[in-house]
Amino acid sequence: MKDIATENFQRIRDAYEILTDEHKRQIYDIYGFEGLTSGLELGAKLSKPEEIKEELERLRRRQEEEKVYAHVRPVGSLLATLSLPQFLSGGSIMRG
Repeated sequence: MKDIATENFQRIRDAYEILTDEHKRQIYDIYGFEGLTSGLELGAKLSKPEEIKEELERLRRRQEEEKVYAHVRPVGSLLATLSLPQFLSGGSIMRG
């Protein structure tokens, strides 16, 4: 019972925090809790719902790109010696 009461209290506290902050409430009204956790902030240039939607979509795309790039970012280096005349004449690459 204590765990359930603690969880309910946390939810009520979070709801109160959102409802008493005008900017958080605007974001929540449009996008729900996900809009608040995405890092979207309203400012002078994000006053219309369409602008807020565009900014949220841009942030979502950026987060997805960062997830992908985290797995494919090159780490390390490669050193190769190449003879341009041999390469252009179709010669084979020697491995050492």
